[in-house]
Amino acid sequence: MNFRRNNFLWFVFVTTVLLLRAGNPVGAGVFATVALAGRWAYFRLTQGPPPTSDTLLGAYEAPPPPPAEESLKTQWITKRELGILVAVAVVGGALYLTRDKGGFIHVVGSNLLVSVDDEQVEPLHRVDRHLTYRIPSGAHRVGIYDPAVGGSGRRLQVEVREGEAFMLSTSPDLCIVQVDMATLKYGQPLRKDAVALPVLARFTETLTPVRIPPNAFLDVAELPGTRPEGPSPSLLTPIPCPQAQDDPSAWDAVRTSIPIIQVWAWRAGYTDAQPAQARETPP
Repeated sequence: MNFRRNNFLWFVFVTTVLLLRAGNPVGAGVFATVALAGRWAYFRLTQGPPPTSDTLLGAYEAPPPPPAEESLKTQWITKRELGILVAVAVVGGALYLTRDKGGFIHVVGSNLLVSVDDEQVEPLHRVDRHLTYRIPSGAHRVGIYDPAVGGSGRRLQVEVREGEAFMLSTSPDLCIVQVDMATLKYGQPLRKDAVALPVLARFTETLTPVRIPPNAFLDVAELPGTRPEGPSPSLLTPIPCPQAQDDPSAWDAVRTSIPIIQVWAWRAGYTDAQPAQARETPP
């Protein structure tokens, strides 16, 4: 019995260590908890009843009651077993709470096929054409195929840390532009720089994932009704790369490809003829 018990405990220990080395602490904690709890339940169910006066050889009277310090041993669970179960539950809960939740990749497209390390994944969220995928921490090969842009799809190398979020371009011909929405959507005063265009940044390296900054949205439907606190709200949107080489052409591409942006631009004072001569405050 001791040999079999030691073999089982050794198996649990080795399997738990292998799961931890494979980067799966949650699986290791769950496996150890289930294995030890199952072993305890098995021994409790298969343990025979305590000997009585009828089963003790040569005894015709009930044995004397056990000492007070040993009385718990005849109960359904002993203090030692309860302590082991509590310790296993605490360790398993701590591993679950401190597990690496990974990061996210965001893609704007239609009918997308996305794979992570050659395994197809399903979107976690979808808002119009904006799709969100959860991805484990670490380096991964991400494959994207969008029938709307043609081609045979593309593969990108992504290095993700816990809590990070990246936007990926679905095509080498589509670059990502960040547009300030404070004036367009929320009527805030225009920027005070030399060129009053709302273009904040242009990302022309399509093989490089774009880290999503705070208060950045990938679809106009996601913009809240009132201006959120913190950094200025912005919109990340893909446009043809030839138009992303300078701010004026990028701004023209954004407002002509998204009708509501065009409406907001006219309301804010941007015109086709003089896009940089907008009024200081929108009407």
